[in-house]
Amino acid sequence: MKKTRLFLLAMMAMVIAFSGCSKDDDDDFSIVGTWQQESFEMAVDFGVPGVDDMVLADDEGDDVTITFNDDGTGSATDSEGTEPFTWTLSGDVLTISDEQMNMSLTLTTKTDSRLVGEQTMTKEEMQELMELDEEDMAIFEDFPNLTAKLKIVLVK
Repeated sequence: MKKTRLFLLAMMAMVIAFSGCSKDDDDDFSIVGTWQQESFEMAVDFGVPGVDDMVLADDEGDDVTITFNDDGTGSATDSEGTEPFTWTLSGDVLTISDEQMNMSLTLTTKTDSRLVGEQTMTKEEMQELMELDEEDMAIFEDFPNLTAKLKIVLVK
């Protein structure tokens, strides 16, 4: 009788433990498809007390369309043309790479119709992403602790 009671208690504990686990919603998510850039924002923190952040924003999305193919390739199309890239999605980190840069966005929103990706960058990473030359970067030379936070919103 005592063994039966212990067995039943153990079974009840297992049922309670497993019923608390739900299926991961990310299993149903697919990034594959064509997305429209809703907004792009970069907030530059100069790393100096009393100096306000500089915010560069494009709320119209500049008619940027981003396509993610199921084979890990994709393309970004805007008024200047189409650029190919490769991509991987590991958990909430979307990595996009092309010949000139690598970008790793943490997806803070990930639904079938809306993606929000964010990345915090050093001055050097910002220079690479924005394709800024040394002359462009000269305005930032007095700010060694400069960081930038990139936020991109895509919708279907």
